[in-house]
Amino acid sequence: MIRRINNRQAGFTLLELIVATGLLATMMTGVVAYVVHLQNSFFEDVVRTRINSNLRSASDIISMNIRQSGEYLYTSFPAILISQGDTVTSDSITLRRAIISEILTVCVATTVGATTVAVSSSAIINSECVGTNVVNLYNAFNAERIAQGGSIRAYIYDRVAKVGEFVNFTNGTTALGDYSLTVSPVSRVYPILASNVYIIEEYRFNVDLASSVLRLYRDGMDAQPESVAFGVTGFDISARVGDGSTIETLTSNGAYTWKDTRSIKVILTGSENRKTRTFSTSITGEYFPRNILSR
Repeated sequence: MIRRINNRQAGFTLLELIVATGLLATMMTGVVAYVVHLQNSFFEDVVRTRINSNLRSASDIISMNIRQSGEYLYTSFPAILISQGDTVTSDSITLRRAIISEILTVCVATTVGATTVAVSSSAIINSECVGTNVVNLYNAFNAERIAQGGSIRAYIYDRVAKVGEFVNFTNGTTALGDYSLTVSPVSRVYPILASNVYIIEEYRFNVDLASSVLRLYRDGMDAQPESVAFGVTGFDISARVGDGSTIETLTSNGAYTWKDTRSIKVILTGSENRKTRTFSTSITGEYFPRNILSR
């Protein structure tokens, strides 16, 4: 009797291989899509976090200066200015505070281009050039100048015309008991009694919409802006005043002074492109200028 041996071996048919390969491809496609989705979500979160961090840092810098604005300054001096932007320029806010409390008064009218400003005390009604009235104030100005390396920015302000300018205060002189400041040439006439000299810090913020950069201008140096934050596409400023209304401009000769402000609202918007998408977010802060309660 002859026994037949079955040589057939177990395995996959072609159809089974095709089905298995299709299932594996479908599963791998799903896995890859999920991984790509997680990766995109991760980088999108990174972008949003970067934008928020950038805006938060800029907001901290602005809020600090809002709170300090007006220090040692009277209502008559424009410590806070707000201007509205348009399609080309952003809103702008100017924040000022005095470095020292002393204030000098112009006691001889300046002429255009003058480099010497005669000063006296701001505490007397008739601000004559009397040395005994000014010596302590003058010494405070001179000490601050020396402490800053021999030259410092001073600000001359006409309270009647409500205009002023920065000058470089480089020296001080006395002659027969009269005191004067040596400064860079002034651009206009500053009358006696109505004009004062201050040592202040000025910070002006706006956004260069073309480059999306939040810029800072210090002490009237318009040609030398500093970059505070990048990717800033919006900068909106408004102020709430004592009567409860909200204003979008605050000028040196408007219906309200900086002392009328109760809070300043700042909205910063930032954006960043990643691949074909643009991510945008904004933060809003409302800050209290603490020095409105002083003087």
